[in-house]
Amino acid sequence: MTTFSIRRPLSAAVSFSLILACPGLAPYAAAQSIRSAPAASANTAAPAMSPITGAQGASFSIPSLMPSALSLTSSLGAPSAPAPLMTPAAAAVKALTAPAPLAAASASPLVQAAAARPAALSRTVSAAAKTTFTSLEKAGPIKNASASSASGLGQELENALTGAAAAKSDSDMTVPAFGDWAALNESRQLARPAGDLIAQAAAAYAAHSDKIPAPPADMTPAPRSPKGPFWPRLLSAGLALAPAVFLGLPLLAASAWLVGGLVMATSLTLAVMPFLSESSPKILRAAPGVTLAALGFAVAGVSLSLSIGLGVAVAPALAWSGALAIIGGWGLTRYGLGKTEGRYGSYGSIETLSAFFGGLAAMTGVALAASTPLGWTASALLWLSYPLSALLWFHLPGWIGKGMTAAIEGAWHGVLGLSRVLTAIHRDTVLLDRLEKFSERHWNASKWNAVWLAVMWTPIMLAEAAMYALSAAGGLVVGAVTAPVNFLWGASAKLWPESRLNVYFAEAARFVFDNVQNGKIRRFNPLEAKLIPLANSPKFLVSAAGSLGIRALQLGWLGYSLIAAPLLSVAGLMFAFGRVGAYDSKRHSTRSLRISRDDSPSEKPEAPTQPKPGPPAKASIAPKLIAVALALVPACFFGLPILAGHSLIQIPLYFGLVLPLAAMPFMGKAPVWVKSLAGRALFYNGLVLLLNGSAIWVGLIALLGGWGFGRWVKKTSEKGGSFDEAELGAFFGALGASAAVGAVWAGFLGGWIGWGTLALAAATSPFLLMHLPSWVWEGALGFLKSFSRSIKAFHDVAGFWHSDTEFRSNLRKHASYWLGKTYWNGVWLSAIWVPVGLIQAAEFLVSAALGAAIGLLRAPFAFAAAAFREAKPDSKAALFTRGLLDGWKSSSDGSKKLFDRLVSGLKPAMNEASPVTGRPTAKAAGAFLLARFVQLAWFIGALAMSLSVISLLIGLYRGVSAALAGPQKSEA
Repeated sequence: MTTFSIRRPLSAAVSFSLILACPGLAPYAAAQSIRSAPAASANTAAPAMSPITGAQGASFSIPSLMPSALSLTSSLGAPSAPAPLMTPAAAAVKALTAPAPLAAASASPLVQAAAARPAALSRTVSAAAKTTFTSLEKAGPIKNASASSASGLGQELENALTGAAAAKSDSDMTVPAFGDWAALNESRQLARPAGDLIAQAAAAYAAHSDKIPAPPADMTPAPRSPKGPFWPRLLSAGLALAPAVFLGLPLLAASAWLVGGLVMATSLTLAVMPFLSESSPKILRAAPGVTLAALGFAVAGVSLSLSIGLGVAVAPALAWSGALAIIGGWGLTRYGLGKTEGRYGSYGSIETLSAFFGGLAAMTGVALAASTPLGWTASALLWLSYPLSALLWFHLPGWIGKGMTAAIEGAWHGVLGLSRVLTAIHRDTVLLDRLEKFSERHWNASKWNAVWLAVMWTPIMLAEAAMYALSAAGGLVVGAVTAPVNFLWGASAKLWPESRLNVYFAEAARFVFDNVQNGKIRRFNPLEAKLIPLANSPKFLVSAAGSLGIRALQLGWLGYSLIAAPLLSVAGLMFAFGRVGAYDSKRHSTRSLRISRDDSPSEKPEAPTQPKPGPPAKASIAPKLIAVALALVPACFFGLPILAGHSLIQIPLYFGLVLPLAAMPFMGKAPVWVKSLAGRALFYNGLVLLLNGSAIWVGLIALLGGWGFGRWVKKTSEKGGSFDEAELGAFFGALGASAAVGAVWAGFLGGWIGWGTLALAAATSPFLLMHLPSWVWEGALGFLKSFSRSIKAFHDVAGFWHSDTEFRSNLRKHASYWLGKTYWNGVWLSAIWVPVGLIQAAEFLVSAALGAAIGLLRAPFAFAAAAFREAKPDSKAALFTRGLLDGWKSSSDGSKKLFDRLVSGLKPAMNEASPVTGRPTAKAAGAFLLARFVQLAWFIGALAMSLSVISLLIGLYRGVSAALAGPQKSEA
């Protein structure tokens, strides 16, 4: 529901009140004719008339604003009206008669009708009011209207108020004014005051004259000039000429006449682009795109000819940049001709700048690719040109995007359709459910069964992962084969949605889709249905044969899809001729393709058909023997080289680890100290490795893992459990760590064995580390936070100018102001904002480097403070470490309050900006420079305090003070 404010009705009422007092208009004439009759019959004094001379010399009279002019005598019952007061000047001009045009207007049919019927006044004013209100409602806010919209609204109001057609001429009466009025705001044009012109047009119409009065000479509009300042366009042209100078001329000097000449031509046409508008000749607007496309064809032809002549691909960058230039040239040509769809086709918007830079990037990329070999800087520019060239893709036809979307969706349908077939065995049969029940039953019987269950499940999971990978690869191949037909379908759907051509390509695409991508129900299920009863059989051999048959059938379907997709694509184009009929959105829309997910050939049984044997009364010894064998693998593989080394330290340490670990499956009722042997040995192996410094990561994992192993054994014993009932994660964690330790002792510090065992130890370490006390993890978190807090402290000072002041926001206002005039100002504004962005990036990098260095020095104390806070928050150690850390930080990188006091006098100056453009003033720039020197002094002081013992001494003092003061009790 639309609502209106009171301003519009009130404005309309005031306007009509003024119209009733405006001679020469139909409502005024009607009101005068009705008003004069009762006044004469009542024998009252006629209102005095004061002739007024208009701006063009035409005189007309209006009622004098005297008491007698209000005609209130009849309503008040007074016998007579007071005599009008007239000055000598008014008496002198009283004898002047009304001009002929106004006299003629009084005799118009509208006036005669109004004089004959007094009710005509009400109808005339009502109709004019209705028309005016409708016009105002339709026009919307006048302040936001363009010059043409405001002119059209003025014509409609003139039609309603004068009762005559608005004057239309080739003159500039209805053209918005330029010059002094337009200079008030360059983004909107203010129209010329139309009061005199409306009166003159009404007089001319009343006199039945076709000659419209001409406006004064001083109001003649100036010729329309390009919007915005001229020098940004000149700068943009200079930027477009840079590739011609630095790349085109060297290519010409190297006798690359064709490519070099086209680079020069494209650069010159792009240089003209900033001076063009919608009214420019089409040949000039299309020239940048045409020359860019020609350049792309030239370099692509050179690359193709070299590849064919040499038999190998030559200069792939030349081919890629040429293809991008061809596509981009097409889009740039469409943009120049004004054929871009949507919001990307106006020369007065930001899209103009994107088209310019897109064309410049495409041309630069081609020129750089043709100028090989390239250095690091040129190579970086070449890679940067690829994404920037894509800015021109916005100007390609809409059917290109629709066709590409259909082709991409076809590839996705290929992947999804193949995955529905290649991974159907766990959805269409009970094999997976049966394995899950089987594994659950043996896990409940003995946790050591997880060892051989893992051996069973590993190939199954790998086979499923391989099927998903084959689905992705095969689906992409099918999508690539069907892409041409799908592209044509999407393009025709965009151009002619319900045409017979769209129906034809839809039927051709569906011919492949129904038999390949979505062919599981129609083609695959009838074959699979014959094998499903075998796979669901309770007999192992029958079930195994059925599952192998389904797997072979799935692989056969993959081969069928790869072979049938190209053949069916060609056949679909032929069979589609006989299927062309009426358009049906459910079948012929590109959105109608759906891969069915309810595609099982039969309903899967809810429960496995295999009988459920009861759990064994006693756990089998076989899984424990398998666990022992796994633990002895690293003992044999790494133990023999360690024995050959005759090391009195390595041999007892390592075999003291692997032998108790291999005996773990049979330690169900052993004492706690026996169960803890493997954990203690792992701890000491890690400690020696850390002290040796040869393998710090392996040593750290072993040390912490051994600690966690011992805590796990202790917790298990306290709960009254045994190894058979406890978690197996600790066993696998210790097994991975023992393999990594053995690789280090055996000398495999690198290579596949060294890195592989380290990865295994890292992957299984959470099974041991999870048993560590909570304060260890709090300390580790405090250790990591030490780096982030120090980095943030340095960055708060380095970037204070854009977080604590208005300097950067003023720069944004300055950019918005100039971009509002013309987007070509973005060229020179980039000279400001690119350094600004680089400065901010440099500030972050410097802060990260300094913060990481200081954080590393403070990290051990941060670990201790967080750990003591978690373990014993009110202890002397917790208070001491916390005070030490706070004192150290506040006296170095945490002293931003000191920096704020140092720059407090500069911040007001940095906030100053121009009231018009928002640009920071010279005073603000000077204050910014001084603040940089203050920043440098603060950084030097913070580093000096941290690297010397001063900050540490301050921290020690505060730590001792906090420990002596004891815990501070909060007031109730």
